[in-house]
Amino acid sequence: MKSSPVSYTLPKADMHVHISLALTIEKFIRSVKNAEIDLTTDFLLNRAPRYYPDLTKFHKTYESIRPIVNDPRDIAEITQNYLERIAKEGAIYAELSNSFREGALFEDQMAAIAAGIDAARESTGIEARIVVTTLRNHGAEKAEMAARYLAKNKPQYITGFGLVGDEGVNRMIDFKNALNIAWHEAGLGLTPHVAEQHPH
Repeated sequence: MKSSPVSYTLPKADMHVHISLALTIEKFIRSVKNAEIDLTTDFLLNRAPRYYPDLTKFHKTYESIRPIVNDPRDIAEITQNYLERIAKEGAIYAELSNSFREGALFEDQMAAIAAGIDAARESTGIEARIVVTTLRNHGAEKAEMAARYLAKNKPQYITGFGLVGDEGVNRMIDFKNALNIAWHEAGLGLTPHVAEQHPH
């Protein structure tokens, strides 16, 4: 009998999920067919289109897809669906990322993610928390704005503050104030993105 490559009994934690793009295959294909995104179904069916020569090109694709999921109802459904799917594979915990934006849309999105977390916990027992991120390309001022917002208005389930985007556009030290505010004033863990040991 051939063994499964995945152990469904070993407890797992998913520590890096950009929830706005944790789409089901069906939703991705619907978005392609409705011309909501500039990709084809070949992006899913073949590996080659998913390999990038550098981070800049990857981020360009990511940012072009992300706007298809803004509606809070969609985000709540995606959150619940994703958590239930990984729970079936043995996950007991996940950390979900959502980018900071000014205004009511961000607050509605965070409430939607929390609702999805609650629903998935009710149906499977999985736990999840949220990391709020800020895009490095938007600069240190925007990052500080996000950190100050979280220090005053920390929505439910937020556990960390992160930087995402192209690490080559600025320096880690530029975000010192934002990270200090998030750590000391908001009481959040710090989760800078992968490859943050950029030499510049």
